[in-house]
Amino acid sequence: MKVLALFCAFGLVACDDSGDTDGTGGADLMGGTPAMGGEPGMGGEPGMGGEPGMGGEPGMGGAPAMGGEPAMGGAIPGEGPGCADNMDCDSMCAWFADCTISECAGYTDESRDELIEMCQGYCAAIGGTVCAQTACGETVDFLGAADPSGSFVTACGERGGEPQPENPVYEFASRGVEGESSVSNSGQVARHALILGLKAQIGAIQSDIDKVENPWVPEDGEILARLQLFYTCEDYACGQETLDFIKDGKKQLLDGAEGRYGIDQNVFDDISTEKNLIGKTAGRDVTGQYKDWTEAGTMVGWGDATPVGLVTWIFDELQAAGMARVDGEYAQDPTGADIEKMYVTAAGVDLAELLQKFLLGAIAFSQGADDYLDDDTIVDGSGKGLLASNVVAADAKYSALEHNWDEGFGYFGAARDYLAYTDDEIAGKGGRDSVACMPDENGDIPACVQGECGEVDGECVAGYSAGNHDSDGNGKINLKTELNWGHSVNAAKRDRGAATMVDMTSDAFHGFYRGRAFISSIDGELNDDQKAELGTYRDQALQAWEKAIAATCVHYINDMLADIADEDTNFSDYAKHYSELKGFSLSMQFNRRSPLMQDDGADFTRFHTLIGTSPVKATEEEAAQYVMDLNAARDILATAYGFDAEDVAGW
Repeated sequence: MKVLALFCAFGLVACDDSGDTDGTGGADLMGGTPAMGGEPGMGGEPGMGGEPGMGGEPGMGGAPAMGGEPAMGGAIPGEGPGCADNMDCDSMCAWFADCTISECAGYTDESRDELIEMCQGYCAAIGGTVCAQTACGETVDFLGAADPSGSFVTACGERGGEPQPENPVYEFASRGVEGESSVSNSGQVARHALILGLKAQIGAIQSDIDKVENPWVPEDGEILARLQLFYTCEDYACGQETLDFIKDGKKQLLDGAEGRYGIDQNVFDDISTEKNLIGKTAGRDVTGQYKDWTEAGTMVGWGDATPVGLVTWIFDELQAAGMARVDGEYAQDPTGADIEKMYVTAAGVDLAELLQKFLLGAIAFSQGADDYLDDDTIVDGSGKGLLASNVVAADAKYSALEHNWDEGFGYFGAARDYLAYTDDEIAGKGGRDSVACMPDENGDIPACVQGECGEVDGECVAGYSAGNHDSDGNGKINLKTELNWGHSVNAAKRDRGAATMVDMTSDAFHGFYRGRAFISSIDGELNDDQKAELGTYRDQALQAWEKAIAATCVHYINDMLADIADEDTNFSDYAKHYSELKGFSLSMQFNRRSPLMQDDGADFTRFHTLIGTSPVKATEEEAAQYVMDLNAARDILATAYGFDAEDVAGW
């Protein structure tokens, strides 16, 4: 598995999430020998055409063999592989195996035959890379630096130390309190839960109004009050609201019924106390954000609305729609038919989807990219984000820097053992136990199958396939550590839908994990070189995170194009797809490093001009133009993020 991970890392074989090559147990060369982002780097890092993880996935296109053609100036010094004039695969692969074993604690003498065999199968692919290096250690350093996913470093392990785990867990011991964890991001999880709770509240309002017996007849302002309970949470009244909307979710299987998990937390305060959403919406932080989001016109994509202003507009629309529904009045679609969903407007905006997806950007991504993981703000002599102190105070569990990094990770939304899941499992689309442990048509739970599902006190419980797993074995899901939230789920959805070797889940997690491990390895403040290195891990994590958002936007553009082409499209589905696209795509502006925000955000502005604020068009000519606009918008994303054409078409 470690040997295969090395080749998977560089796109030399097509691997699924288990490490198998293209799911069959056999290797499959990816249409030729790949380059890392283009031709070998001249005057910079070899073969790296841009920031880690951006500008194309490893192994797709490019020139043959990282490092170019075999070096013509002589063999590698010492007992080299013999690459001078004609590549000798036998000697080169033997040298390569011995080199890897000598430098990497994760490989041992027992790995030698496997390394040689795998190398010989891909001699043409890696030969140029190996021959271009000048020493064994340099070869390993190059492979580690050139792999943005971190897979090679993980397989290799610490040089001269213990191997890193194949699927590392985001857990780090405290440097200040012995025996305690230094990881804390419960506030971020609480806000993920509040965002879900707010969306669930919209559906509950409609259900209560529509009840046949004892329907709810709200007074003016009561609908707004139910929405504000989760957003402003005045006096933190939301803290005692139950988490039933999570327990009852059909994909989560957390209702505590026989054979299913319950959850460790029952109300929001059980996750984290005194939390709301408005306080972390872009523009509400007093310092640290690169734009003043409270100023009208600063946010691009919805007229002159500010982030909080857009939320307020959505609430007002929901209030009006709910009160009209009480009087039997419904919005109508372009054919004149009543729209059954209270939260879908005649303009084709699904207010519930727009709100949820926008808040994932204006809160989670904004806080991650423009606050906790940024490095441009000093307040009263103290740094914010990555400029915070790494000194652990007496009796403290973590430094300010460790905590900031953890909070950024929390907003990404991954479970602590994120890489223990397959993409299918994170996405809730199947995986281990999906057949063996799911209730059958009679509601009965089959007996556990060894290796397929878990047992607690001898009873079968649902596992990974629902997007969560009882990692600590207590029979319940800890929402703070054992559930995947928000964008971390979308990353897996796009990975599983890609035709090429896209691995945004691994890229993001490894960036977060390696950065946190690096911080924890330093006792005291970081020097300038260390700060620069930490920035590379931040860039890797954020770029993969943002690419997952962008790929999700491509997905919804594709859905909209299919909707337009289908005469039988349901209007509410079309509105849903548009609103998810719009909500997600407003996110990128909250990252000053975004490829769409370069040149004063010209590409970002053009993108939102193309998709507009409504997908409903009055004439056939306007509709035809909108199809061209959607395709142009998709092209902007494909170019900015280096997406492969096959992935763009398939998402």
